[in-house]
Amino acid sequence: HVPNSIVFTHPLRNYNKAFDFIWNEITVNIPLDVDIDKTRETLLRIVNKNDVIKTNPEKFKKQVSEASTDYRLYFNQYEPVIYTKVVGDYVEYTVRYSVDPKHARYVNSSIWKHILKAYHNGDIELYNKEYKTDISKIRTTKPKRTKKK
Repeated sequence: HVPNSIVFTHPLRNYNKAFDFIWNEITVNIPLDVDIDKTRETLLRIVNKNDVIKTNPEKFKKQVSEASTDYRLYFNQYEPVIYTKVVGDYVEYTVRYSVDPKHARYVNSSIWKHILKAYHNGDIELYNKEYKTDISKIRTTKPKRTKKK
């Protein structure tokens, strides 16, 4: 039972009405000055290596094809994809992939674990506004000390 007020004030999602997959997204922010092609390739490699995601595109395609007899569905992208957007002083990558809703949290966690490993191995850089260093403010000489009176 769902109260009527919830129906009108909250988004509702039926995750498995037509097929057993949802589009899940992970947002990864990187600095503007890094090799965006290398980062994109690294992220795609990480996502495509995931054991759950590897098997999804063909299953998803089949279910969409079957459901399209009852629903107006137009999909042309079943494989994981990365969308790019410049936001202020960083690049926002949105990694989109299909996944069974029951596995979404596990897959998300697994992908982030591999992204962080790639970061620690120096394969990709991640943007963090709080740790961004402004090169113009770095001192190259020691500050002069003043004598206390």
